[in-house]
Amino acid sequence: MTVVDTSVIIDYLAGVDDVVRWVDRQESLLTSSVCIYEVLEGEVFGPGRTDIYQARQEFT
Repeated sequence: MTVVDTSVIIDYLAGVDDVVRWVDRQESLLTSSVCIYEVLEGEVFGPGRTDIYQARQEFT
């Protein structure tokens, strides 16, 4: 079991090569609701429009 924090999630969603390769090799990943909130908050309050439903689906 591997627990990831907000920075790993953000880098993965941004396509950072080293992070994507590392995450994709993990058998299972866990994170906290705080990390999910932080990522979604960045999406909502970032530039442009955000489909919050779609952003939330990235975590499934």
